[in-house]
Amino acid sequence: MPAAPNRLIVVVSGSYGTEKDWEPLLKRLQNEKDLREDGPAAKEDNYRCKYMFWCLQDRWSWFRFRPRSRLSANDLARALCVAVEHAVSQGQYEDVILLAHSAGGVLARRAFLIAAESTGAEQCTWHSKVSRIVLLAALNRGWNPSCFSWKHAGATILRISGIFRSPFLRDLRRGSDFITNLRLQWLLYFRSTSSDHRCPIVVQVRGDVDEVVAEEDSEDINKLPQALLIDIDSGSGIGHGDLYRVDRAKDPGSLYQDLLKALICNVQYRQPPLTHALQRKKVVFILHGIRAYNYGWAQQLDNHIHRLDPSAVVVRPTYGFLSALGFALPFRRRANISWFFDQYSDLVAQHDSLDPALDFHFAGHSNGTYILGEGLRRLGAMRFHRVFLAGSVLPRDFPWRLFLGAKQVARVRNARSSRDVPVAVLCSILRGLFMRDVGTGGFDGFNAGADEQAFFNGGHSAPVESANLDNVAQFLLAGSGGPPLAQLQQCCPTNFFRWLSRFAPWAVYLILAGVLLCAAKAFGWLDGGWPGVAAWVGYGIFWLIGLLETW
Repeated sequence: MPAAPNRLIVVVSGSYGTEKDWEPLLKRLQNEKDLREDGPAAKEDNYRCKYMFWCLQDRWSWFRFRPRSRLSANDLARALCVAVEHAVSQGQYEDVILLAHSAGGVLARRAFLIAAESTGAEQCTWHSKVSRIVLLAALNRGWNPSCFSWKHAGATILRISGIFRSPFLRDLRRGSDFITNLRLQWLLYFRSTSSDHRCPIVVQVRGDVDEVVAEEDSEDINKLPQALLIDIDSGSGIGHGDLYRVDRAKDPGSLYQDLLKALICNVQYRQPPLTHALQRKKVVFILHGIRAYNYGWAQQLDNHIHRLDPSAVVVRPTYGFLSALGFALPFRRRANISWFFDQYSDLVAQHDSLDPALDFHFAGHSNGTYILGEGLRRLGAMRFHRVFLAGSVLPRDFPWRLFLGAKQVARVRNARSSRDVPVAVLCSILRGLFMRDVGTGGFDGFNAGADEQAFFNGGHSAPVESANLDNVAQFLLAGSGGPPLAQLQQCCPTNFFRWLSRFAPWAVYLILAGVLLCAAKAFGWLDGGWPGVAAWVGYGIFWLIGLLETW
């Protein structure tokens, strides 16, 4: 009886690659002796190295009326994980190599993590046999819509029309929940396994004219203990889709040797960075709110932090100016969430010697607190130690206890103002319009989980005025600092302002009813009597509710 083959090379195609497209490369690799010279069994005549081809094009569609278009990236990764587990268990392979291109590289990484995290009846063991992961122009950070502005605009029009709704393509967008969670989990996995050398070698190959994957997209690979980046020589004209097409290359032999190098070359193990307390430093993420940029109070807080701790790293990016009207529109309010996800994951990748759960801190004002809240909701791998909120627009029932229990945050301070109109009135109005993702937590306080500082004397920006920024810096760096309690107790909101905040949601309905009544008068709808008016008013309210829920 011949011995079972002991190596399986899993080839995962990109969005467009077919088995026929890969055939020229695979035929060469099947005759490559270097891929079989690994272990005593390689010298035996019955030793074989087998290939498994997993075609993404057969499992994914662009258009919503095809059943396979409803599959998300996580669904496809699970299907790949199950397929590899079945192939490995049937063939009793001792070694597995993942060879993936473009979007297939994202799915291969996620399938590997699914196998590593699986337990119980659905446990997969093939991940422990993976010796190498070769990524050919993999979308490690996802695809950037700005690189395909016209295509993205056309896809958006089709999506609104109901023809084009692909969860998979949405998941692969830069800054999406899927991509950000994958990046964070990927980095955390390799950090946790690097001490005992159980992690596989990771190789990223990129063409010289790749219009999709930029050089900075390989930042995650640079932080792994056993990793290598291979750039195809300039002048070869190898683009994103042609990286594995040796039949199309100007110099097929040179391209093949680069790909073979990615599969067989030795990669030196790099010791993980030191994480001793002496090497630790604090990273503070400052995020501004509406009608602001990353200067003003953010710049002043930066100065206070560096005065107290010169070694601290302060990051204060900007998503641009957002008006109060823009904040009130759900699609504008949510537009910067993916941007924040990408910023955070880049920060984790850059500071690979730090533990975000201990060394990352956050200070946010207004819309910045909303972006943080959505990040904690969507990303189970997001971590901050201390969080300072000023003029928070999150709802009162925001589940801080849940995030504290999951160790996504360790401590939250909520600074509230006595005359905060955007929170007390505007957010209250938006709640009346069934927008449950915002609320008056920055005025009324959260139900549980946060240390409340109430009330600062002033408006929306009172907690981040110059007089309090030194206290904010002390809290972020050491967990201390804060204005005297007696001073806060002297600045309670007036009864009129509290009443205005409570009445704001109901005022919306009165205003809408008045507008509809005027419209009925102008268009002659009153000729049918008050029952007709009531019908039109009810129709208008339900139409508006449906429109807001769609946003």
